[in-house]
Amino acid sequence: MFGYVNIYKDELKIKEFNLFKAYYCGLCKALGRQFNQLVRLGLNYDFTFLAIMADALVEGEPEFSSEGCIKNFSKRTVVTSNRAVSFAADMSIILTYYKLLDDIRDDRSLRALAALPPFWFAKRKLKDNYSGLIERIRNNLSALSDIEKSGTEYPDEAAHSFAMIMQDMFEYICKGSGRLGYNIGRYVYLADACDDMQRDYESKRFNVFCTASGYKGELDENIRKSIEDTLYMTLSSIGYEYEALPKFKNREILNNIIYLGIRSKTDYLLKKVMSKTERKNKNNERSI
Repeated sequence: MFGYVNIYKDELKIKEFNLFKAYYCGLCKALGRQFNQLVRLGLNYDFTFLAIMADALVEGEPEFSSEGCIKNFSKRTVVTSNRAVSFAADMSIILTYYKLLDDIRDDRSLRALAALPPFWFAKRKLKDNYSGLIERIRNNLSALSDIEKSGTEYPDEAAHSFAMIMQDMFEYICKGSGRLGYNIGRYVYLADACDDMQRDYESKRFNVFCTASGYKGELDENIRKSIEDTLYMTLSSIGYEYEALPKFKNREILNNIIYLGIRSKTDYLLKKVMSKTERKNKNNERSI
């Protein structure tokens, strides 16, 4: 359920893209430094955004250093390291750990079972630091599981518990940013549901867009329009909450993510789900 909040690279200046990479690589380094090397495989863009956003809301300039790269031993890369990056690494561990547990419980995923141990050891280091936050995350994930088992037909209801998780994370690192976190979480959940519609339908897993629309493997224009309206409404809410926050730095990167990156990802997801239906229809026509 991660990887939907990212930059739109074509519209970033080189210096801004390099700054984004410094946060991304800094988060990767923080995961390895604070926990173990294997959890670096869980690195994703959503938590890079959390690091950039959290750092933007506090005064003071980030610190940079040049370090070796595990993917390219002959190359050194610029990384940033501060409280915001460290916090994003901690939250990445917690949510990835519970995501793996969810995959094991719901899908009996052997891949998730194999990936779990390094995240289990990493999470143990955090239980005393974030006991209250972890408890709220667990409660919201439990509520999310119950809502999905109920087969709800309402996207707002399905997305709420995951949105609350992101709200708690944002509010923890910076007071007053919780509503932005809520809408980011709502978007991530709904974008994931859009992305997985066909897969969830075929595997008979819960997907709120399937239940809301009565989806039977074919996406007509009415269903597509309903999903589009839901996602774009969430994008509008993200923009509104983003503009309400004071930002001390990183404005160019954040503007790119909020107004271009997430919109581009949404357009891609809508085209993707439509193309799957079109391919299926063509295949059905050939078989007749």
